[in-house]
Amino acid sequence: MVETLGVGRFHFHHSRLDVRRWVPTFLSSHKTLFTVLWMAAFASVFLWQRNVVLGGFSFFRWGVSARPIPTLRPVAFNLTDFGGVGDGLTVNTEAFERAVSAISKLGKRGGAQLNVPPGKWLDGAV
Repeated sequence: MVETLGVGRFHFHHSRLDVRRWVPTFLSSHKTLFTVLWMAAFASVFLWQRNVVLGGFSFFRWGVSARPIPTLRPVAFNLTDFGGVGDGLTVNTEAFERAVSAISKLGKRGGAQLNVPPGKWLDGAV
């Protein structure tokens, strides 16, 4: 027995024999194959980007971050506190050396961070 379902100008025949023929025909269509491959490639780009960000294969770890969140040091210095000038003309090698020397003294207390403000900072070998 075959039932006909009319939708607009399309008519669909429903029987087990037609479904068995329709599914392989639908899947062998070039447009369908292209669409499925395009969706798979699109999804793989998102998985690849997620793996780059989280490190390693992380398909099953949706809410877990692989990289620890950086913690700020207990003491923060600014390079301008040590005489640094970010004008693009002044050589700041001595200011960097003074800052590194001050930070190295705080190693046992958790260290310190050196903030370098925006600008053009000229420097030689530190």
